[in-house]
Amino acid sequence: MRRYAAKDRAEILAEHLEEQFTLHPASDSHSIVRHHEEVEHRVREFLSAPIPSLPGDYVSPTETARQSSAYPSGRHRDLMGFPP
Repeated sequence: MRRYAAKDRAEILAEHLEEQFTLHPASDSHSIVRHHEEVEHRVREFLSAPIPSLPGDYVSPTETARQSSAYPSGRHRDLMGFPP
């Protein structure tokens, strides 16, 4: 059951979208500018930090595939302790 005509629904949606996408007024206050600078600095610092190493002995999936393909089919399962 329709409550509104298609044209009315389109107008309601358009009005809603206008309200949702209204720009915030620009703020030139010193505290806002300083906050934005601090956020940018911290983001740059985070992105430029080295990636921490993983705990323990890390073996990549590529290395695992390379090692398992070195054994005859099925033999690597026995060596790894998997049941037949």
